[in-house]
Amino acid sequence: MCPCDVGDGLATYTGTITNESSSVRSYEVTVEFVRPDTSVRLYIASTSVDDVEPGTTATVVVNKVVSQPELECRLVDVTGPLPFGQS
Repeated sequence: MCPCDVGDGLATYTGTITNESSSVRSYEVTVEFVRPDTSVRLYIASTSVDDVEPGTTATVVVNKVVSQPELECRLVDVTGPLPFGQS
């Protein structure tokens, strides 16, 4: 789990994905927003990361409108053609 930035009713997960192939690729990244120090999922959201050039790293930002002042994020799924690296 990782901390989320939460402010003004918006939770934000920020990470990266690296296209380790020799072709332009697109990915779908899904994040759960959970109650701190638990595994209780309160929200889930995803975003598309399109047209990542070969050998480059793209920033991933997943936002969700929330009512909780504190949340943790859990990266639960990355969908796209292999190979790729995430952080």
